[in-house]
Amino acid sequence: MNLSDINKKIILSKREYGAHEFKEEEIHADPFQQFLFWFNAVLELKTDDPCAAVLATVDANNIPDARVVLLNELQINQFIFYTHYESRKGKQLALHVEAALNFYWPSCSRQVRLRGSVKKIPAEQSDAYFARRSRESQLAVYAWHQDEILASRAEMQKRLQQVAERFKDQKIPRPDYWGGYQFTPFEYEFFQGRDWRMHDRILYRLHHEQWLIERLAP
Repeated sequence: MNLSDINKKIILSKREYGAHEFKEEEIHADPFQQFLFWFNAVLELKTDDPCAAVLATVDANNIPDARVVLLNELQINQFIFYTHYESRKGKQLALHVEAALNFYWPSCSRQVRLRGSVKKIPAEQSDAYFARRSRESQLAVYAWHQDEILASRAEMQKRLQQVAERFKDQKIPRPDYWGGYQFTPFEYEFFQGRDWRMHDRILYRLHHEQWLIERLAP
């Protein structure tokens, strides 16, 4: 691959955002309700993967880490996702409960940035979700621990077959090391991309149990 050609393609890939606006009169007093409005709009478009979000954490040395997770459920001012508790992100969340979550929806030039705290959801809630997952997904949770080093893809297939045989004709219970987290924001930023860097950025900050609303410079 020629790096010069790649850099030229990067330049050509840039696009204008469009004439979308996020006017003051459209701003909801409750940031979660504002999120629902934007989230539903992108769900209706059926173009992006609206449930994909980047979860940012820090490790024991305060080095940032990030990865895409999938939103599985919404509750009032809570964003629910599931993972291995013993994964890298699970260990990092055990050390630092504060994290960031970022949704980006390019089809409408919008993103929502969240900062908040994370904690495990009740076991019975994780049990209910695990029971709804496909059998293949349930088996995979037992076949390996997320982030462990594997020799090859063949080893993955072998482990999956072994677990399938172990649970043959049985109901698969949720293991203790896998379950859900709830992310509770104390800060929301709504970004509406616009042409000529006239972007709209609306920040909600939780202060003494009240949401303060501010407009930020692009």
